[in-house]
Formats: sequence, C-alpha cells, structure tokens
Amino acid sequence: MHAALKEQIAGLERRLWLEGSEAFDKIMAPECFMVFPKPIGILTRQEILASLGNFARWDEVTIEGGHWQLPTENVVVFSYEAQAKRGEQPYAAFCSSTYVFIGQVWRIVLHQHTVGG
Repeated sequence: MHAALKEQIAGLERRLWLEGSEAFDKIMAPECFMVFPKPIGILTRQEILASLGNFARWDEVTIEGGHWQLPTENVVVFSYEAQAKRGEQPYAAFCSSTYVFIGQVWRIVLHQHTVGG
C-alpha cells in the first residue's frame, strides 16, 4: 500500500478524533456505523451526528502501530492504537476503521473502538 494512501486515511482518522460534526458529515458514508463500548453501543450515521453535541472533541491524538489491509483497490482497513487527551484527561483505545472509495473520495463505513491500550 502506498505511503500517500496511508497518510490520507490516517489524516481522516485524526480529523474524526479532533474535529466536530462537519468532519464526520463529510467523512462518513451514508451507511456508516460505529461500535463503541457500553453504554454507547452501535450507532448509525444519524445517531453519530446527533450525539456529537454531547461529547467534547479531543485536544490531541497520537495514532500508533498502524496495521493496514487493502482487500480490494476500493477498500482499506486501518487498525491502530490511539492515545488521546482532553484537557488533562488521558485516554487510550484500540481502533479499527474500514474505508471505501466512493465518488472519488474515501468514506468511512465502519469504525470499531475498544477502550484500553
């Protein structure tokens, strides 16, 4: 997989950690869903956008240890460990996101998030 594609996908992931609903709206595919630990659970695109006002975005994030798969030329799977901070509150998670090339842009269709790390 080309370094430019890895950089592009990792950049989209960083935007989802750091930016608000406009970034989510642009990056998520219409059928996107995300899986979070309880009590959040599985959220559809509409539920994700509606919930963003309830959660402050992160001030910083470091994405480490990326594992990449390119099962087809139009699908990328990116798994990584995230270290984030909101104010003085640290946070760690293992994440995996699947992107599909739709309409000449990469869109996230699935994100799975496990606390820890």
